[in-house]
Amino acid sequence: MRVGFVTPEYPPKCFGVGIYSKGLAEALADLGVIVDLISTVPSGYLHKNIEVHNTNLSGANYIPLKWASHLIASCYYLRKLRRSLSLAHDNSFYSPGVCPLDVFTLHCPTYPSLAMLKARKRLKTPDRFDQRRLLKLLLLLERKMVSRAKVTICPNPKLAEIIGKAYGLKRERVKAIPCGINLNEFRTSKKKRDYLLFSGRFHESKGIYELLQAVRKLKTLRDFRLVITGGDVSDPKNLLGEELSCLGIRDRVDVLGFVPRRQHLKLISEARGLIIPSRYESFGMVALEAMASKTPVLVSEGCGISEYLACGKNAVIFKYGASSMAEAIDGFWKDSSLQRKLSSGGYRKAKEFQWKLIAREVRGVYDSIV
Repeated sequence: MRVGFVTPEYPPKCFGVGIYSKGLAEALADLGVIVDLISTVPSGYLHKNIEVHNTNLSGANYIPLKWASHLIASCYYLRKLRRSLSLAHDNSFYSPGVCPLDVFTLHCPTYPSLAMLKARKRLKTPDRFDQRRLLKLLLLLERKMVSRAKVTICPNPKLAEIIGKAYGLKRERVKAIPCGINLNEFRTSKKKRDYLLFSGRFHESKGIYELLQAVRKLKTLRDFRLVITGGDVSDPKNLLGEELSCLGIRDRVDVLGFVPRRQHLKLISEARGLIIPSRYESFGMVALEAMASKTPVLVSEGCGISEYLACGKNAVIFKYGASSMAEAIDGFWKDSSLQRKLSSGGYRKAKEFQWKLIAREVRGVYDSIV
């Protein structure tokens, strides 16, 4: 079997879509699938059964230009390879309509986000675009991609149900398959440090501002610090600085911004816990990374991975909002036995998400199409 595998980003410089794409592409290749990888792949990348077709022809780092180059190049490569491919699997919104499409992985669903926007008059976000207009445009693209694909893969069962109903898809045309993890990439730390880690974009939907409100409510909690990594801007410290000052929590929060992969993994392994406070998150791969590092995770009910977890057994699951978040953090921080339980339980659960297992499910989808 030969698959045209399209993704707009690829490690080392990428977000969750790129990390997912690399893990799945390599796991499929290890199963014997010939993968024509169509992406912004760094030079020198090699893996058995993977043939690279680089779409960043301009060599640009500016994201809009980089993605425009990807759009044009991916169309070219898919049309060029069409006769030799068994099927095409796209991991982005922007596959041109003239290209073949068999499988579409919906990483960043617009339908739930638009519903969230309708419930709020204004989002607190650094984005420069009008959110409603942007999401309506993305919704049109999403509808087009889902209608063209023979099968749409969603990272969690609830999203698969929502998308199926929203677009009138038959059950066989939408599948719930979670993201995966390569356990060998992660190391555990015997000595945990006294900080809670947040890693993600500084967007309202990620719950970052509610998390800061929750920290304000935890002023009496001893030995507590919040470490923040990620963000969408070049100067994340200034972006959150005013908020931290207004809340009076500058001395309890460290904003590191983007960090190299090695430092990211070290921060995860040494954290007492990792939190995903999102209003909505299709999965939450960083939670898997923490679980693979034996670091306990605290996730909101809006986080897709919560569909696979059990509160008190392998995670702390809380309702979205500053008050419930603060209550969950407070209870977790004071209970060392719970921390140990979640550490071991989370690691056992992470084993169920190994890429070799997830790739077999995706391969099953491929076989049903071919």
